[in-house]
Amino acid sequence: MALGICLAKVLWTPKGMLMEYNDIIRLAEQIFGIKLPNHGELKRDVLKRKKDLVVFLNRLIFLIEQARDEKDA
Repeated sequence: MALGICLAKVLWTPKGMLMEYNDIIRLAEQIFGIKLPNHGELKRDVLKRKKDLVVFLNRLIFLIEQARDEKDA
């Protein structure tokens, strides 16, 4: 998810600079209260995938669409 946010270029620092991948990782660690010490390896692994590239993101999309459909029903 952090890689996608980085590539989308949607997060900016308070000084108006585009957040880089490492900045987004640090932000995610703070928000979720976790440590991602191997984030460089995770990024490499995601980019090397040939199948099921964004399984988690597809699941999030499904859940959002499901909630929308339930609200509209």
